[in-house]
This record gives sequence, C-alpha cells and structure tokens, in this order.
Amino acid sequence: MINRSTFMISAVAFICVCCGLSFADPATDMQDSKEILKEVQVQHDEIARGGARRAARASRRGYVVPQTVTTPKTKTATNGKDGQQKDEKAVKDEKTNEAKQDAAKTEKKDAKEADVKKDDNAAKSDEAKKEEPASPFKDPQAALAFQEFNNFRIRNGLKPCEFNQNLQNIAQWHSNNMYNRRQMYHSGTAGVAENVFMGSSSGVYAVRVWINSPGHRANMLGPYRRVGIARTGGFFTMVLQ
Repeated sequence: MINRSTFMISAVAFICVCCGLSFADPATDMQDSKEILKEVQVQHDEIARGGARRAARASRRGYVVPQTVTTPKTKTATNGKDGQQKDEKAVKDEKTNEAKQDAAKTEKKDAKEADVKKDDNAAKSDEAKKEEPASPFKDPQAALAFQEFNNFRIRNGLKPCEFNQNLQNIAQWHSNNMYNRRQMYHSGTAGVAENVFMGSSSGVYAVRVWINSPGHRANMLGPYRRVGIARTGGFFTMVLQ
C-alpha cells in the first residue's frame, strides 16, 4: 500500500512538473517536438527495415508472407451491378432465342403434318376413285335418272335393273328424234317397255313424273332386268327389257 507521505510527495512533484510545462520556452518546446518526431520516424524506419528483413528470412526458409490487397469498394460494387445487368440481359436473350427456336420447330412440325394430311387425303381420294365403277352414262342427268329409278324399285321390294348399252343406244336415238321434231312420241320398238318425257332437263324430276303416272309407274315396277335411259335437251327416254 502507498503510505500518506509517499502520496503527498508524488502530488507535489506532479504540480511542479505541470507548472514547469506551463511556463516553458516556446522555442525550446518546438525544438523538442522536432526531435521527438525525428525519433519517431527513425523508430518507424527501423520497424519497417526489421519487417523487410523478417520477410526476406522467411522467404529464404520457404515461407510465404501473406500480403493484403485492398480493392476499392465503390468500384467493386459498380462492376457487380454491371455484371448483374449483363447476366440478366444474357438470360433474357437466351430465353428469346429459345422461344424463337420453339416457334420455328412448331411451325415446321405443323407444316409437315399438313403436308402428310394432304397426301393422305389425296391418296384416299385416289383410292375412292379407283373403287368407284366408272359411270356408263355420258350425261350426268341420265345417270341421276338411272339412280332415282333403281331407288324407286328397291323401295318397292324389287331388284334394281342393270344398265344395258344396247337399250341405252335405243333410248338415245329416240330422245334425239324427239328433240329434232320438238315433239314427244313413242317409237313402238318391239320387245321393250318405253317411257318418254318432255319439259325439263332434270333426270330426277323426269323419273318422279313417271312415278306419279300410273302407266309409266307400272312399267318401272314391271318384271324387267335391264334398262337404258338417255336425254337430249329436255327430252328423256327410258327403255326397259
């Protein structure tokens, strides 16, 4: 423990020192400050040289002395922001390119499927044409009359009549004569039943007129197996055998 007398002596000494400093010469104080700074610089240089010598000795012994590299924070932050923007742009461009590629693939696929479907439809159409028998009628209205006539026989429980080229020639010859004469009449050909019509170029209409006429209806429902139907202008002739 510090006794009372020792404490008093220390306090008096401290007061004396403070008073001495308060009334010291300014020129002497400046000189002392320069000397102190000089000593501090010398000590700093000594420390630096000592650090360099230690680093050299460590290097010779195989040790690696770590060095601290200071990177400006502001520059790093700026570069990081620019890099992020570039990365976002690259991702966006990549997604755009992928979308374009997907659209191109889809369009190409649709075009290919359309071509395949078109080819399939064309093939089916060709097959249907091959399967359908060629119509023996040169006149489409005569063909419609033939179809309407056989449908009428089927509805009445009879077998349809077959097309016969000889009967077709007779019917065509008679229709031509009626057209040239501008007159409807019967040819009177032996061995056949005959229906004639004048007034329309529609084959379906001509057959329906015959259906509504008792004598013509009886001919179409008769025990016949072959038929020829021809038209010239508005004149139709049906020959049954």
